[in-house]
Order: sequence, then structure tokens, then C-alpha cells
Amino acid sequence: MMKTHWTEQFLGIPYETGGCGPRAFNCWHFFAHVQLRHFGVTVPIVPQPEKLGAIARAFRDNLASSGWKKADKPRTGDGVLMAHFQHPSHVGIYVADVNNGAVLHCLQGHGSALHPMFHLEAARWRVTGFYRPLEIA
Repeated sequence: MMKTHWTEQFLGIPYETGGCGPRAFNCWHFFAHVQLRHFGVTVPIVPQPEKLGAIARAFRDNLASSGWKKADKPRTGDGVLMAHFQHPSHVGIYVADVNNGAVLHCLQGHGSALHPMFHLEAARWRVTGFYRPLEIA
């Protein structure tokens, strides 16, 4: 019997602006859902401001204030902040053992998916940092 990868249980969930689950998520609520369900880590809920700059500050400030620290070398479970422009506006979960690194995330137009890092680069997502809770560091 073939064993499935832990990420499979989180694939195919629809994206919804402001979605907080369980049937649809935005990226932050999906990130929080996976962190809690798979890693046992509680993530603060970030309000969903209208402007991308406000979203970026909310991601950065909420991670820092809740005990997350930027990681130099990513590990499975780390938060991945991504940007199309200057500031991050999207978050996912790093998965080290798939395709030499992949990101599990929920994005508009696709829902939840597991994308290898090179696919993200091709879609012009730029990783701005990997973050992990201090108690796991």
C-alpha cells in the first residue's frame, strides 16, 4: 500500500477572499489552519486590509509579535512570505521533502496547492522570507 504525503489532506480547498474555513480559505487562514492541524502551532489571525501594503505589514508584524523569527535556512513547516512587488502579500508553508522544496498555499484562482519553488519563481512570486516559531527554532 502506497503511503500518501501529509500535504495531500490539504490540497484542493477553494480560495475565498476573507475565507476562514473550513470549506474555503484566504492564504492567511489556510496557513493558520495547516499550522494548527498538522504542526500544533497556533497562528494569530491577521485582519484582511484592502491595500497590499497593509497586508504586508500585518503579516510581518503579527509573525514577529507572536514569537516567529526569520529563518536563514528553511525547514518543513516554516511560514513562507511571498511578494509579486516590493512587499509580501501572500503566505504559505514550506515543505522541504517535495521537489527540493515546495510551498503549500491557498491562492486566488487556484485554491490550495503544493507548488515547487521553481513554479513559484516562474509565476513571479518572490520569497521575501522564511519564518518559524521561536519554540520550534
